[in-house]
Amino acid sequence: MAEAVAAISLAASIVQLLSFGAEVVGRLQDYRTKVDEVPAAFHDISVQLPLLISDLRITKERAENGELEPDVAESLLTLVKACQSHITSLDEILAKTVPITGESTWKTSKKVILSFRQEEKVRIIADKLRNYVIYLTHHSVTNRVSKDGLRTFLENDETLRMLQWLSDVDPSINHNRALQERQEGSGRWFLESSEFGQWRLSPHSLAWLYGIRGFSVIYFAN
Repeated sequence: MAEAVAAISLAASIVQLLSFGAEVVGRLQDYRTKVDEVPAAFHDISVQLPLLISDLRITKERAENGELEPDVAESLLTLVKACQSHITSLDEILAKTVPITGESTWKTSKKVILSFRQEEKVRIIADKLRNYVIYLTHHSVTNRVSKDGLRTFLENDETLRMLQWLSDVDPSINHNRALQERQEGSGRWFLESSEFGQWRLSPHSLAWLYGIRGFSVIYFAN
């Protein structure tokens, strides 16, 4: 009886997540068709999410076929709930960044800029989903679920909320812009300097780079 209850709960949770996940995949595809320059993290998660959905379908079938022990089903249910939480966070980000057909160019541009500010958060979610894909794939092959291993995956869920609390400023905006606009050989004079060489050879030392605004410090640092 306990085995049936655990399997039914797991299958039902996965069904809900599959439906929701398909909607989010649709939003990601819509975003990629409407935006010329898509942040790398959005590309990554558009690959990871369909893989996760595929693995969840396999897990659902195994639960419905009675192939999972009660403790295994309960452990996987914990993972499914974690997936739901991260995909919900992704959906909230997409709701703010996906351009709407017919809206002004100004609003569309504003959303594109916002998407780059959200890239680090999306990258964290993508990394989490990648871990879940690896975990579910391992389970489908070995038919084993380690509660300690699952706890390791889940214990860092606070990372995303801490990042959101700390700051909405994403340094990847300046970093990506600098990488696109830098010229070949930028900063080589410093990398070849004796000061830089001494810093590299001095354990636990500090190299302090500073400069006034307007002198391309961002490009040099990146």
